Amino acid sequence: MTFSGAVIGELEVGHMDAVNVVNLELYLRGVVPSEMPSSWSPAALQSQAVAARTYATRELRSPKASWFDVFGDTRDQSYGGVGAETKATNQAVKATAGEVVVDHTGHAILAQYASADGGWTVAGGAPYLPAKPDPYDGAVPNAAHAWITSVSAHSLAMAYPEIGTLQDIVITGRGRQRTVGRSGDQPRAARQQRFGIAVWNRLAVSRSDYEARGSARCRCPPRPAS
Repeated sequence: MTFSGAVIGELEVGHMDAVNVVNLELYLRGVVPSEMPSSWSPAALQSQAVAARTYATRELRSPKASWFDVFGDTRDQSYGGVGAETKATNQAVKATAGEVVVDHTGHAILAQYASADGGWTVAGGAPYLPAKPDPYDGAVPNAAHAWITSVSAHSLAMAYPEIGTLQDIVITGRGRQRTVGRSGDQPRAARQQRFGIAVWNRLAVSRSDYEARGSARCRCPPRPAS
């Protein structure tokens, strides 16, 4: 993989981290094509460039560690270095150079984005990130829009031993996160609990499993005097 800027090695806790020290705009040239197909429309690519720049700008205020600011994978933004660059995405970065979305305080917003949200966004802890339906998810086919998995009764019983013998599972609500009631042979007080996503946490079931090493460090260029 080829990178702009410089690549340094940081020895931490018995292993070496490769850190790419790079200008923010050059960093974005490796992010936009890694997060969105370069064949998409110029407007879409420019929107992705602004979102990626805004996200990175916010993260620079609270770096992950003293030696790097953001991860170069899905923990922050996918970053493919020079090898990922395309003419179309480079043009999108250039056309939006310096553009970020800010909140009422003038700081970059938390510009979270994802390839799919299952048709419903999750609240992001800010007034501009409410949980709401997303009618556009699924417009581009993706495996996360709709999916099915199977979990055995034995696995559920092992994950929740406090309920005793699992006797029934009832869907009590539907939405972005389904609510599931479970009943067993323990006293009612011990089993009057509900769980949704906790099922997947306890059972270690996930729609995607990411294992990535490495990171990218971004440095913003100085702003021109106004």
